[in-house]
Amino acid sequence: MANYLSLNEINESCVEKCLKLPVIHNKDWWEEIDLDIFPQPIRLEFNETITERMPVHVKTHKGIYMFFIEPNHPFEPDIKHLMYVGRVQSGSTSFNFYKRFYDYVKCIGNKSAQINRQLLTNAWPNYTYVYFYCFDNKTDEEISHIEQVLYNKIVPPLNNNFEGKARQTRNLY
Repeated sequence: MANYLSLNEINESCVEKCLKLPVIHNKDWWEEIDLDIFPQPIRLEFNETITERMPVHVKTHKGIYMFFIEPNHPFEPDIKHLMYVGRVQSGSTSFNFYKRFYDYVKCIGNKSAQINRQLLTNAWPNYTYVYFYCFDNKTDEEISHIEQVLYNKIVPPLNNNFEGKARQTRNLY
C-alpha cells in the first residue's frame, strides 16, 4: 500500500489551497463545447498500481485523460468532480499513457512534487479515478485542441494553462 501524503503534509506545502479548490459551473461555456463524440472511456482507480492494471491496449495509445474525484456519499445521485484534463500525443515512449501515469504514481507520498500533483495524487486516495479516452484516429494537433476546449470550458481546478475568459477565473499560484 502506498504512503500517501497526509492532509497535514500537503498543508505544509500550500496551506491556502488544500481542499479549497475553485470550481466553475458555467453552463454557457459547457454549451460551447463542440467536439466529435468521445469514445467510451476506460475507467481506472488511481493508486500506485494503475500502471500495472492499465490494459495493454491503452499503455501505448494517445488521447485524453481526466482525473475525477468520486465521493462515496450514502445517497443518490452519484457525484463526480472533474479535477484535471491532460493529453497524450504520439512520439517516443515518454509520451504514452503508461509513462505519464508512472510519473503521477511517483508523486504519491512525494513532498517535493508540484502542489497540483500533490493534491491530485494524494488528497483523495480511494476516491480518485482516471478516465482514458483513446484517440489514435486523431492527430496530435486535434488532441491538443480537444484538451484546450475541455479545460477552457470546464475549468478543472487543477489545470492552469487557461486561455481567454477561463484565464480570468482564478490565479492558482
